[in-house]
Amino acid sequence: MSSSDDMLQAVDDFVQTEIGSERFLLVDESFGGYLARALTRRRADQVLGPALIDTQVGRITVRLPRVGW
Repeated sequence: MSSSDDMLQAVDDFVQTEIGSERFLLVDESFGGYLARALTRRRADQVLGPALIDTQVGRITVRLPRVGW
């Protein structure tokens, strides 16, 4: 593999072979998060959602609800 596009294609081929047309969740870390975002776009009808761990996705502000203990 010589590029990120090659890696994305390898992941997409794996999904096609192992998962087929079933819906699925993605969990990725670091660089895998970039691939997950691309795969989510490529297979939007299948991906239920990505869980991105330690992945820079741009400047995002998330407001979490306050939970009382």
